[in-house]
Amino acid sequence: MDDPDPPVLFIPNDPFFRELFSRHVHDPEACVIHDRASERSVTPYHFLVDILQTSDWIHRTLGLGEQTPNSDNVFVCVLVSYGYEYAVTVFALRALGLTAVPVCKYYSSMNPTIFQNTVSRPLHLVPNLTCGVHGGLAEAILPEEFEHFVQVCGATSLITTTPREDHAKSLLVGISLTTLTIQLSPSIAKPWPVLRNSPQVPKPWDPDRGAILLFTSGTSGPPKGVLHTHQSVYTGAKEYLETYRLTRNDRTLLPWNSHWCAGFMMLSGCILAGAYAEICPTVFSPAWFWERIKAAEITYLHLTPGLLGPAIEWYAREITHQSLQDVEEYLAGLKRLRTLITGSIAVPASVANFWIDKGVRVDLHYGSTECWMITGTDWREFRKFTPVGILNLI
Repeated sequence: MDDPDPPVLFIPNDPFFRELFSRHVHDPEACVIHDRASERSVTPYHFLVDILQTSDWIHRTLGLGEQTPNSDNVFVCVLVSYGYEYAVTVFALRALGLTAVPVCKYYSSMNPTIFQNTVSRPLHLVPNLTCGVHGGLAEAILPEEFEHFVQVCGATSLITTTPREDHAKSLLVGISLTTLTIQLSPSIAKPWPVLRNSPQVPKPWDPDRGAILLFTSGTSGPPKGVLHTHQSVYTGAKEYLETYRLTRNDRTLLPWNSHWCAGFMMLSGCILAGAYAEICPTVFSPAWFWERIKAAEITYLHLTPGLLGPAIEWYAREITHQSLQDVEEYLAGLKRLRTLITGSIAVPASVANFWIDKGVRVDLHYGSTECWMITGTDWREFRKFTPVGILNLI
């Protein structure tokens, strides 16, 4: 019997997918995401296949028809922990033109408001569910919060994973939502799909559709839900990677929650740049961090002072008392680290100087959920406030 013809998957007309496809063509063995929770490493091909097959599955399950509606945004709640499955889910929704609404690690506040990035007028009311910025994350949204959320933002469905099915059921008591449970296979079934650019005129990429709904930290006022358009996400990621010169040759750690603005921006920037991203919130600790540095593979980092402080303390307490040879191995690994980004809150001089004294460039990064990055500034020039990059607010 002849082998069946492989299925053909067409690349969406979207800059993120075009970059992934280009990465696949020019460096098919490259790793774009390494999920440290499952130790799953995926190539651009594997990532694209999972995204496009998941996109097709969502399309068929939700009965979207031939085309995604072009008028109103369609909100889909995402109850998926940060990791590879989260990345696949969010970008599968992007491929369909649907709006991802992460609802995994939020806690509530008061005074719901939502604004669309690039548009001054409010669009909808949503509950103030906000993700902790510097730690102290609540693990689950409460049922009453979720019910209110569904009512005011008009979410039509929820995507979750098998480990979170019980939590999803508890949220959906008395609520009628279509629920999908994503299950990704560790390997791609044969015959392996063929990736191609569409031979026909591709469906126009709609930059004004909502891509993701994220929430502010609440540090400067009541938390707000911010609806980022496809153009906003693309521009923010592009400015980020260009400002910090993120390339396909870089390897970085992503311990932040991608349900928070900065975490999602870093994930998006890495994908757009084709960099090697290690998603590691479940394993990140000072000891683990220094072992990754010692391996001399990490070239770029973006970490808050809240993560850098314990790492410095660990170095002083545990590493400086090791043999000279061991200490030199850690310092040799640091030489691979060309840039360290920190900020979001006040950065103590002692934190920045620790890395600068070891030859690492330190940049201060500040931004907001409403407009991604505002400025990146070389720490050595911070008193003069000489920015290395400022986001084009759109």
